[in-house]
Amino acid sequence: MRSTVKRTAVLVVFGIFVVALGFQNCSPARFDPNMANLSSLSNNAAGGNPNGNGNPNSNGNPNGNGNPNGNGNPNGNGNDPQLHKACELEKKNDGDVWMVSAGQEREPVDCTVGTGKQFRVFDLQKEYQCRNGTASLTGRVDRTPRGLEGSCNLDCDTHKNGEKWWVDLATSIETLTCPTALNVTSTVKFKNEAEYTCTNATASATGTLKKTKIEETPCPPLTFNDEDKQATLAYEDIYPDPLDNDYNDFVTNIKVVETYSSLGELSQISLEYAAKKIGGGLPHKLVMVFDGIVRGRDGWVSNQNLFTSEPMFKGSATIKYQLFSAGTLLSSKTVLKDKDLIVFDSTKTAAEKKYVAKITITGIDGKLNLLSERKGLSVKRYRTLLYIPDSGRYSTMKRYDIDISDINPSAYDGSGRPLAFFVPVNWRYPKEAVDIKNAYPDFKAHADYLRNSITNPNLVESDKAKNWFNNVILKYVE
Repeated sequence: MRSTVKRTAVLVVFGIFVVALGFQNCSPARFDPNMANLSSLSNNAAGGNPNGNGNPNSNGNPNGNGNPNGNGNPNGNGNDPQLHKACELEKKNDGDVWMVSAGQEREPVDCTVGTGKQFRVFDLQKEYQCRNGTASLTGRVDRTPRGLEGSCNLDCDTHKNGEKWWVDLATSIETLTCPTALNVTSTVKFKNEAEYTCTNATASATGTLKKTKIEETPCPPLTFNDEDKQATLAYEDIYPDPLDNDYNDFVTNIKVVETYSSLGELSQISLEYAAKKIGGGLPHKLVMVFDGIVRGRDGWVSNQNLFTSEPMFKGSATIKYQLFSAGTLLSSKTVLKDKDLIVFDSTKTAAEKKYVAKITITGIDGKLNLLSERKGLSVKRYRTLLYIPDSGRYSTMKRYDIDISDINPSAYDGSGRPLAFFVPVNWRYPKEAVDIKNAYPDFKAHADYLRNSITNPNLVESDKAKNWFNNVILKYVE
């Protein structure tokens, strides 16, 4: 009985083994996804890489060490999926190589122009490789130039790039002939300077030199005469036709002193009016202008407004007016160049009290007023008029200005006689109601010259006419 049971048990076990063996050989093989991945990365799906990534017999290296390069399974299984993992974060496959931006690098360099340093800027890229699922640096770095950064200092110490300045040189002393008197010299001390410029941190001379006068011995001034420096203005006060031609209705001395430097630059004008005689019965004012334009006053436009004479000086300046009586200062003020100046508010008072008006002009731009251009001292720049504010019954014009015939070509009466004139000396005027032609026989020649020169500017005045005031009949003059 026991032997029968044992035999039966053996048969059952054997049958189970046979059944199991039958199922193993007949059922489909199990699917391993890792093996599928490995196949996509391997060149031999069955038994390792024929290039040495495992033994072709799927047994690994015969020595059991895998691929000599370390890519096989040390246990001899050359297609281990763990050795060919992708770099998932970088989305790269095993063995892929790529570049990654690594910022910038700055390399200091000395400025080739100017001073200081600049920086060469490079964009950096580093090379990575996917190795068994890990992105690793290969050691390769690419540097791409992006230009220079920063700026060089192009200044020259305290002077900016492009700036120009003057550098002092030694002073010099020169002896120059005075332009106002050819037989007189002036010793002049000059400050000398050289112009420099800054160009890209380099200072260099431009070649331009400048001489500035520091001091000089004065040259003789210009005046109307070298004796007493006094000249004369004489007026008739009836317009347009004078009555008696004695030219003593108002007489004033005029003294002009023009000061020039040794270089011929006008530096100052001193002007004096000294009231000398009042012979007319009408009230007058003595008026002068600086810019050659007679405007008028008290809301009245002058009848001489249409004619413009040569200005006393060009440019701007400071003009100071002072009124004296017997050396005592009565008034003082600064006046404008573009306004009529009333020299004497009452010619009668001025003559009786011997008023002296002094006008001093300073701060003149000498380069605008060179003696070589002004051609000496001329009364034509010193336009002085007699203003009659109320002519009463003596004229058809209620008020008018009488201009000097030496300056204004319209300052003549209907018969061609001048209404007022300039005499370059301290003149002795005719007695009351004495015709000037009786006191000065050559005056007519001078008057004719003045009138004819209007239409003939090149007319030359004879010595007789020019010096008419020297031929005087003493019994007819004051």
